Amino acid sequence: QGQIDTPISEAGKEEAMLFGQSLVPNSYQIIYSSSLSRAYDTAKQIAVFSGHTGVEIQKHALLIERSYGSMEGMSREVLRALALAKGITTMQFTPVDGESMEQVTARIIDFLQSHLFPDVNRRSAVTNFEVIPSVLIVTHGAIIRLFIAYLASFGDINFPAPPDASPPFTAVSEFELTFDTTNTISQCQWQIINVKCLRLYDTSHLNV
Repeated sequence: QGQIDTPISEAGKEEAMLFGQSLVPNSYQIIYSSSLSRAYDTAKQIAVFSGHTGVEIQKHALLIERSYGSMEGMSREVLRALALAKGITTMQFTPVDGESMEQVTARIIDFLQSHLFPDVNRRSAVTNFEVIPSVLIVTHGAIIRLFIAYLASFGDINFPAPPDASPPFTAVSEFELTFDTTNTISQCQWQIINVKCLRLYDTSHLNV
């Protein structure tokens, strides 16, 4: 679908509801979403069915799906065939006027440094860093894959490699990040020093 702003499907609503129902209330203190409707509606559905309606869902354009340029709206099969013809993966294939993997990764890093880390820093400072908030991010397939690839560069030796295929809809990946928070309050710059993968592309909440 790329950056075309399509609404959430009925199946998407149901899967988001099931994930929400699988959560313990107050599991997350911060919720971010892509500003595209299908992601934001997913986040709202999760919040309603998990008891997180009191948590503001922060929409960010930096989390929208990868731009596929001249090929916006085309099927994955078409993209896969064109990439295969060039001997590269779909993620490595950059359509005309589309975003490269490097450009999307730069967006992800910008989101982390400009929004997520400062927000977590402010919340943590209130408790003198005794309580670090948990964060939920609702975004799209290509963004998730590159997000995970970026986090994997900090990961421990047990960090599983992200599958080549796009994550299933409403699949959940969970990570525990360790930071160097030296001078955090004054600088608002958290440096990742390790990432532990707790689950990857988990769809167990759909098994009901």
